[in-house]
Amino acid sequence: MSLNRAQIEALIGAKHADPFAVLGMHTGADGALWVRALLPAVRRVFLLDALSEKRICELRKVDDEGLFEGRVPRRRKRFDYRLGVEGRDRDAHLIADAFAFGPQLSHEQLIALREGRHPQPATLLGAHPIRVEGVSGARFALWAPNASRVSVVGDFNEWDGRCHPMRLRHDAGVWETFVPGVELGALYKYELLDRQGQLLPLKADPYARASELRPDSASRVAAWPFRVHLVDEAEKYDAMRAATAALATSGTVSTELALAGTPMVIAYRIGALSYELMKRVVTAKHITLFNIAADARIAPEFIQNEASPDILAPAVQRLLADHEAAADQARRQTAALDLMGRGGPDPSALAADAVLQVIEAKRGG
Repeated sequence: MSLNRAQIEALIGAKHADPFAVLGMHTGADGALWVRALLPAVRRVFLLDALSEKRICELRKVDDEGLFEGRVPRRRKRFDYRLGVEGRDRDAHLIADAFAFGPQLSHEQLIALREGRHPQPATLLGAHPIRVEGVSGARFALWAPNASRVSVVGDFNEWDGRCHPMRLRHDAGVWETFVPGVELGALYKYELLDRQGQLLPLKADPYARASELRPDSASRVAAWPFRVHLVDEAEKYDAMRAATAALATSGTVSTELALAGTPMVIAYRIGALSYELMKRVVTAKHITLFNIAADARIAPEFIQNEASPDILAPAVQRLLADHEAAADQARRQTAALDLMGRGGPDPSALAADAVLQVIEAKRGG
């Protein structure tokens, strides 16, 4: 059925609680299909079958702000469609409707994100160039649990927050949408209303892969500089054994990599206060289990401020470039673990002795 005036005002004012419930294709109470589109810069809109590209009907303009709707004649089953739009300067082109696409992030992904256990949040949040149902575009996602509305705005929609409001995923306080036709290099920001409904200044994307140079601050849609492949627990050891080199950020992972025979670079960062306290009481030369056992810097360790991209990247690149050195490091890592297994120095005992030495020194002082 047609929208009432209150619904229309909410849409054109970008204050509708759930625009995905009314925009796009929907089935009315009588079983008829309706299509609605909010396109502020458009004069006329036609509905076309995506498969045949045949024109089905023209959508009626129900508000001068660019809201169009139409009842689909002679069809009861949902179908893939496109919108033929005619701009104010009478130029015409075909577009895919952002409101024709469902949620892009799974429930499982959102729960992992909410609970802080997703291994790579950057693979979910931010702008991601993707193809959905054969349509190229970009998926946008932002964590903003206290917002009452979030829209993605950019040079692809004339920075108009009414065009692409995002879908709230209540599982995790994440807002997401897929915008067809957005290309690499497109500029964008997020437009938010706070919990009280107040419009906030446009926000750059905290997970943006690229952005404008200062003083401009818009985020830019960009591809990953490398391919990311997430592995589950069952695949983890196969991935470790297949890796040419690795960057380890925990003691458990460094030991697992050594057992897999993978050369590595080790990086540790902790809270600034914890680090200052640790420096006062820990005198060990190494922090990794097999380095401690061998009393040698088999794998390079970078702690706190040294664990930065400009230091870590060259260290990993050296392992990737020097196959002989990488193989030698892998052999020495394995030998250190073998030493521990054959009754060599027990790292736990060494650690306990170090703690006792500190305690005795303090008592003596």
